[in-house]
Amino acid sequence: MHFAIIDDLEADRLKLSNALNRYLTEQAILLDNPIVEYENGESFLADFAQVSFDIIFIDMYMNGITGLEVAKKIRETDEECHIIFTTTSRDFAIDSYTVSASYYLLKPYSYEMLAKALSTCKIAQILANRYITLNDTPILLRDIVYTDFHNRHLYIYLKNQQVLTFRITLEEFFPKLLNYPNFRCCNRGSVVNLDEVARLEDCDFVMQTGARIPISRRHFAELRTYYFNYLFYKVREQDVMR
Repeated sequence: MHFAIIDDLEADRLKLSNALNRYLTEQAILLDNPIVEYENGESFLADFAQVSFDIIFIDMYMNGITGLEVAKKIRETDEECHIIFTTTSRDFAIDSYTVSASYYLLKPYSYEMLAKALSTCKIAQILANRYITLNDTPILLRDIVYTDFHNRHLYIYLKNQQVLTFRITLEEFFPKLLNYPNFRCCNRGSVVNLDEVARLEDCDFVMQTGARIPISRRHFAELRTYYFNYLFYKVREQDVMR
């Protein structure tokens, strides 16, 4: 998940950020990137051309351009991200529908109201439908078992036994995948989807497909710890969803 908060009041940004972190912890949801805060719409839009977000909180009344104007700019290029407005007035409530806002939070709002707003965003569905694009080919993250790299070619092994081949450098590929908490590099060129690991055996990840992916001895201890911590969060996430 990737969140942005746009609000010209530092105290309001801090309150929302703390509440968001509480919600994510309680729901056992791992962040791909830290929550990003902006004090005005202009600074957000300067970043938005290069960075994508899943959920964006926007204060309606800010110095400079208004929250509604920011939302309209977002919708020019991104129709999928969730927009949640935060404001001290109901004046723009009807206007929020013109940009397909997911929720309209009236300040001061309670933690329970924030949780209700987030529930409308269907976070589980967002996570399930994430994808990367390589050479104009969209690939669902949940379909990837592991990747390998040799002879200047990237090989992506999918759950349906299909193998996709791309000519790409590791420097170009790694940033696309390694921002996600369930993907980790085992050795040079090999990235595994931890959700598809059957077990850790000796110095290998044994995948659900039966493939064995060797782990670099240099990073084995660190990766082993990360893997078991990740499993702990996954179990908690499943318990929460029951």
